[in-house]
Amino acid sequence: MAAEQTSEYRKPLRRRVYDVLKVPARAVRDRYLYHRAKGFFDQAVEQSEYSWTDLGRFKEYFEYAFSRRKPHFPNSLQRPRRYFPGLRAQPVWDPNEFEFVPELLRSREVIRSEFNGYRQNTELMVHHQRLNAVGKWNILYLHAAGNPNVGIREFFPESIKATGSVPGMGVVGQAYFSLLAPGTHIPAHCGPTNTKLRLQLRLDVPEGCEMRIGDHLHKWDEGHEILVFDDSFEHEVWIRGQGERSVLIFDFWHPDLTSAELWALETIECWTPDRRRYRRISKKLLKPTTT
Repeated sequence: MAAEQTSEYRKPLRRRVYDVLKVPARAVRDRYLYHRAKGFFDQAVEQSEYSWTDLGRFKEYFEYAFSRRKPHFPNSLQRPRRYFPGLRAQPVWDPNEFEFVPELLRSREVIRSEFNGYRQNTELMVHHQRLNAVGKWNILYLHAAGNPNVGIREFFPESIKATGSVPGMGVVGQAYFSLLAPGTHIPAHCGPTNTKLRLQLRLDVPEGCEMRIGDHLHKWDEGHEILVFDDSFEHEVWIRGQGERSVLIFDFWHPDLTSAELWALETIECWTPDRRRYRRISKKLLKPTTT
């Protein structure tokens, strides 16, 4: 346990000073982006098949996304920065609700083989957010910030095919392979928005792997090959066993969103401040390091 404590990540002083100074600077930038985005979106609505009467919930989301208003969270364990009101809020979902799941299960062993074969000759990057307090977290992106990782497509034909029918795949959120070393702990945190759900497909998961989502504790027992959850709920992960845990993770649209709301979200996506930041670093995320 002592060894784990000494490996805890600590930001350099320069980065900690920057984190303090960036708050007022971001407030000015977000105010500027809000007015630019509002003018752009008003024009987009006029030219679309939709009207503002179709977008009541989205108008409220828009205010939250640009920090113009603070949302009231019905559940204290669900605290996304970009909160969309009126969507079903539950930490864990039944995978059988989603039509694309059977095809994903049929392709699981092939996806697992593609990933294990690729990583034998490739050093996976460390997760850029460095959320884990102890241990090691490595990732390989298929999609990041709406951009496909074209450099690895030839190595993952079945993975790409099996996820091709997922609603919002490559548009909403991310798609990546996640590898956690024994002893890793990812502390509690909330995802940025509740407009999406997240799926984890079990590849190699030894005993002793647990994940808490909201007030639900998930254990990766045999027969539980897929976990669908809402990552806007507070969640954390423990790898208490002796082996590495590998899963395929991807995001998809929340099923309660209407066609008008999906259009609006895709239209305004490039303007929201946190998505703009993420798009700037996506090129770096899509470059695997070969050994």
